[in-house]
Amino acid sequence: MLFLQQLRGELRKLFARPRTWMGYGAFLIMEAVILFVYKLPRSQKYMHGMLERNGLEFGTYYSSLTITFTIMLLSMFLLGSIYFALVAGDIVAKENEDGNL
Repeated sequence: MLFLQQLRGELRKLFARPRTWMGYGAFLIMEAVILFVYKLPRSQKYMHGMLERNGLEFGTYYSSLTITFTIMLLSMFLLGSIYFALVAGDIVAKENEDGNL
């Protein structure tokens, strides 16, 4: 039970920082941009041609599940490491400022 109390306290400190909310906002904006690009006719035509050249059916591989997976993969690859590094650096800086390190 002590672990859950400590976890709740750390999460409360984490979500009190504006940088955390800016990171969430960046994720949402990036996912919306990627979805917008995937829904453009030009990108659908490109994907259709690429899938047909490889002998695959467009309707099977260009579904909402595939688009969702691609969006999450790109988001985590592009923003995930930056976001986690910023949060970790902020936590370490705060602990150093408080004299706990």
